[in-house]
Amino acid sequence: MQEEGLALLYRIAWKLLRPLAFRYFDLIIEGKENLPPAGGYILAANHASALDPILIALVLDRPIHFLAKYELFQYPILRWVLPRIYAIPLRRGRPDRSALRIAIERVRSGKIVGIFPEGTRSSDGQLQALRGGAALIALHAGAPIVPVAVAGSWELWPKGRWFPRRGRVRITFGKPISAVVSTHADREALEALSGGLAHALQTLLAH
Repeated sequence: MQEEGLALLYRIAWKLLRPLAFRYFDLIIEGKENLPPAGGYILAANHASALDPILIALVLDRPIHFLAKYELFQYPILRWVLPRIYAIPLRRGRPDRSALRIAIERVRSGKIVGIFPEGTRSSDGQLQALRGGAALIALHAGAPIVPVAVAGSWELWPKGRWFPRRGRVRITFGKPISAVVSTHADREALEALSGGLAHALQTLLAH
């Protein structure tokens, strides 16, 4: 019953905010045909703005379980809201085994987990070096990673600005990157998968 209630709240918010987002940000969506139609997978996106998780969630037809920094859950309003939109608290600065375990379990159960592999928002809108969380989840869950490039969000809502400007944002979904389940997720496999993801994001952003 609780799961049904969460799903209903998510759908209500999605239906209310989606048309507003498309109008205000003049959203352009590309590559949506690359998204797996069913089953669990990881969405790995560049992170230039606080807009990124909101807009990505609004253009998909299925809920996304985003990994969100633990500090956000300390604000009373967000502490109530974030769990109700399926967010997973993540302690940054060191490997958070609890958050990774929850993310792996959700992917295995057929959910979409969203992650920003740079670890934090970009200060200049450029893609930063990737961390290994997306690859680690994919290898343990045996699920694909779908790279997502968000272009234009930094110009509209960079760090330090109180409210986003109106303008155009382009969201491009790349082809899934396969990952064979590996309970040990050795360094070589992690580096290869992370490298493939970085190349895919760079290519999509250069598009």
